[in-house]
Formats: sequence, structure tokens, C-alpha cells
Amino acid sequence: MRVVASMLAVAVAAALGAGCGGSRSGLLEVCARVSACSLGSGSFTEGCNGYALIDRVGRTSEGTEDRLIVAIVDCVEHAPDCAGVEACTTASATETAACGSGDVHICVGDVLVECDGTTTPAPDAFDCASAGLVCGQTAAGARCGTASCDPATTPARCDGDLAITCDEDGHVLRARDCRFAVTMSCSGGGGGGVTCQSRVGETCAVVDGEPRCVGGGDPCDEATFQNSCDGSVMITCAGGAIGRRDCADLDPALTCRLDSRGAAECAAVAQECDEHTAETCTGGVITFCLLGEVTTVDCAAYGLSGCTTLTENEQTVARCTP
Repeated sequence: MRVVASMLAVAVAAALGAGCGGSRSGLLEVCARVSACSLGSGSFTEGCNGYALIDRVGRTSEGTEDRLIVAIVDCVEHAPDCAGVEACTTASATETAACGSGDVHICVGDVLVECDGTTTPAPDAFDCASAGLVCGQTAAGARCGTASCDPATTPARCDGDLAITCDEDGHVLRARDCRFAVTMSCSGGGGGGVTCQSRVGETCAVVDGEPRCVGGGDPCDEATFQNSCDGSVMITCAGGAIGRRDCADLDPALTCRLDSRGAAECAAVAQECDEHTAETCTGGVITFCLLGEVTTVDCAAYGLSGCTTLTENEQTVARCTP
């Protein structure tokens, strides 16, 4: 379950924003159930915005990691109870027993088990097959991928908008969908402060012999380029070409903003609240922040007993209770 939280964090950081595809009620039900079943940590706000992004962006992406995350969300949505939710990311007794004392990542069939050298509690596990993937294992480790490969004979390449590599650990092909790729680099520090640049990929191109997610516009110099916003559109320099990302395409509630370090990001148009706003629980109803708007979710409406609050990292966060 700790891995699910980190996967969500990666998804949110990768898209620099969240979307709200599907019905709001369906989204809130997933958020409520996940919080009640303690799938990961963090605030209700962080988790719900992350799941919203997956629903809008993840289902469109052909990236290997995105496909895995969507498969987990689908499993959670259809789980009948918290035991079913936990089973979406937790190894079974048979899979746990397959972990040796020195194992880190192994394949049990097409299930990736993250042994991490311990079997108590049960390790995290991911069903590669549920995402249409296979599990590949070598002496170095294991990964989910689209097919087996040999790093010695399989060069990294572009396949349309996908950057394809052969994983050194699992010897499986892995894809990054450049249509949704965002990276960030920072420099400086000390007395001069830190400056950062976001880089938005639009397609894949081979740069210096390696497939990279690059912009689709005019040439630019990454060393001197400064991020900017054109309305809701992020303007960046990626792989020597201007890269654009219209935040409103992710969700109409999003626009482009420059953060305090100069990096462009997708941020909520509404500013009633943010990820630092304290969450509350009153009469079984959680109040939290969804895309900059104060939002409520009635835990009991989804068959849960109510809600509670706790302190994490000096912040008040809320959870529905089973």
C-alpha cells in the first residue's frame, strides 16, 4: 500500500495537475473507500486529486506505469470491502511464501511481488496481467512490461509518441507516453536562491542517440529558456524544442501558473483552498480541497461508518472509517 501512495505521487507530479473525468459522485466514492481502507497515506485532498487525475489522464496514456496504476484503481472500484481493496496491492499467502530472504522484486506468474527482504507484513504485489502486461525477472530484479526483451540486442527507440526501453532488471519492454510527460530540473541554491524549469513533452524523438520526450514547436535552448504561461498553456523547452501543455485540456478547472521558483505548472483556477488547508470531519462528512474548491463527501453515503481526523506531518487530515 505504501507503493500505491508513491505511484499516485508520481502520477500527480508527472502531469502537474489533476483532472476530473467521469462523474463527481463516482470519484468521491473511490476517494471515500480508499481513505477508509487506508490504501496509502497522505491527506484526503492529495489522494482524491490524484485519483481524479488518473481517471482523466491515466486512462488515455499508453505508458507502462500509467497502465498499472489504472488497473489498481479499477480493482479498488470493484472491490466489495476493505479486504478486497487491500488485495488489489497486497501479496497473497502463496505469493508471500515465494519471497526468499534476499529477494527484493520477484515474479510469481505475472504478479510482481515487492519482497523488500521481509514477509511481515505481507509485501506489496501488482498483477501485471490485469494491465495487459507481463512480469519479467532476472537475477537483478523484476518488473512489469509489455513483452520480454534482451537489453544487449534491444536498443531504446521511439514508437510514435512512446519512448521504449528494455529494462535492465526485468528484461521487459517499458514505455513512457510522451504526450503526458513532464519533468523538472532546478539549479542554484545558497544565497542565490533556487530556479526551476518544467519541461513538457509532446512526442518522442531520438536525441544524442537516446529516445526523449521533446516539445513539438520551434527550436529552443534549455540552458537559457524560461518557462511562461499563455493563458492556460504551459510553455517550456524540452529536448531543444518548445513544448506546450494546455492545462484546461486536463480539466477546465485548471490553468497555468508559474511557481515561486519559475517553473510552470497546472494549478486550480479556484483558490478557495489548497493542499495545505486543514481537513475536517463533522457528522460523518469530510470537508477537503478538490481542484481549489472546498468540497464535501458524506462517508455514510457510500456504506461507511463515518469519518475521523488525525495529524500527519503537522497537518490535520481526514479519513472515512470502515
